[in-house]
Amino acid sequence: MQSKQTEEEQTVERFIGISKGTRSRNDISRSKISAREDKFHLLVSDIPDVLWKIDSNNYIIYISDNVEAITGYTAEEECAMGPYLNWIDRVHPDDVKEYVAANNALFEKDKTFNIEYRLRRKDGEWVWIHDRAVVTYDEGGKKYASGVLSDITERKQAELHIKELKEKYEALIKNIPDVIYSSLPDEKNTSIFISDRYQDWTGYSPQYCYKNPDTWLQSLHPEDRECAAKAYIEACKKKREFICEYRVVHKNAGQMRWIRDHGVPIKDEEGNIIRYDGILTDITEYNQLKEDLEFYIRETTIAQEQERKRISRELHDETAQLIANLYNRINVILMNERLTKSTVERLEQLRSEVDVILEGVRRFSHNLRPGLLDQFGLIPSLALLSEEVIDQGISDCSLNITGHEQRLLPEKEIILFRITQEALRNAVKHSKATKVVIDIAFYNGSVRLKVTDNGQGFEVPGILSSFARDGKLGLMGMQERVHLFNGKLSIRSGKGQGTVIIADLPL
Repeated sequence: MQSKQTEEEQTVERFIGISKGTRSRNDISRSKISAREDKFHLLVSDIPDVLWKIDSNNYIIYISDNVEAITGYTAEEECAMGPYLNWIDRVHPDDVKEYVAANNALFEKDKTFNIEYRLRRKDGEWVWIHDRAVVTYDEGGKKYASGVLSDITERKQAELHIKELKEKYEALIKNIPDVIYSSLPDEKNTSIFISDRYQDWTGYSPQYCYKNPDTWLQSLHPEDRECAAKAYIEACKKKREFICEYRVVHKNAGQMRWIRDHGVPIKDEEGNIIRYDGILTDITEYNQLKEDLEFYIRETTIAQEQERKRISRELHDETAQLIANLYNRINVILMNERLTKSTVERLEQLRSEVDVILEGVRRFSHNLRPGLLDQFGLIPSLALLSEEVIDQGISDCSLNITGHEQRLLPEKEIILFRITQEALRNAVKHSKATKVVIDIAFYNGSVRLKVTDNGQGFEVPGILSSFARDGKLGLMGMQERVHLFNGKLSIRSGKGQGTVIIADLPL
């Protein structure tokens, strides 16, 4: 008979049996846990952020393997470094103070750790880190910190670049002599941005402009408000650029400035204007110089015409008269003296030459300043011009009059006469035209001169001032003369298409 097992032996056997069964189940659990750990490590390795855990002594308990991509050190190297002092040794000197304060607050006050700082990599390069952590406790109450850090170098570089651009942009806006603005496409030209220099010009600060939509109109000279407002509204309706010149007045000093306003429409995908971006340029000095130049040109032109008139009169009254007297004396000699045939022939030749000279002086005097213009006005003088040009190669030249004919100021009559004279001269010498039509029309408040020829034409530049550079000083002179009296000159032409010159003058 077998001896019975003691109670102790039975207990041990049961424990062993249980242990064997438990070990088998634990093996299955460990297998599942291992699989889960593998998935966890794989997930942690794939994400760009680094997970970490440190104890209250700042020893690294855990840090994910992808830390190497950020710091250049492997996870094993990071853990082997010891407490955070080895980490903090790599923090940028300018960021150390903030880092230490945040770290102390984390463990001493359980305050969330959330800062951005620079860290020196293994290769010596600096990277920007965004580090976040919270305090955690184990079952025994031991304190830890669990966190995640991210590489934000690209974002920081972009932010620094944007900041640098912003500083440059602000410095540019502050230092340039013009005013930069953005405004809404409404009837009041409401400002949503305007640079500080506007306050120097008007006394209205940018903040005041933003709060008071009427500021733009308030700052304008009373005589310019309606015109400028209409021009802006019209630009908004037609969705085009806004270009206008007006005066602004400083609300306190009363100083007036001439401004050139150029706004460009900014549109959405559907083509609707969302705002105008523009620039205000102080053209006060330019306008003053322009006025001085126009005054100089006007006075020079008047003086030139007066000098032409004086010379023409002297040629007609004195020089031509002396030559006529010489012509008559030759005639007297031919009639009253008994002369040889050869002498008579020489005197007749001399008389013919004197006659040619006399005709030339009279024609020159007429071209300088036709007496007909002063005595009878513009229309008879244009009629005479149209007759004279027939003898210079033009086979057909007509004059048409529309409206109620009236005398103009002498200065304006001479301008229209000179333009016609120059146009006819160009038709004969350059265009090789055979037909010219002169139209003059009188309207309520204005007069229009139109000279049309069928010549070979020419390419008209985009800016009429280019005529001076191209050597077409006659055409440039037309423009200057018309501008003297706030008129408008337009020239239409093309190769083989003839030429049309139109001058509009206020009465």
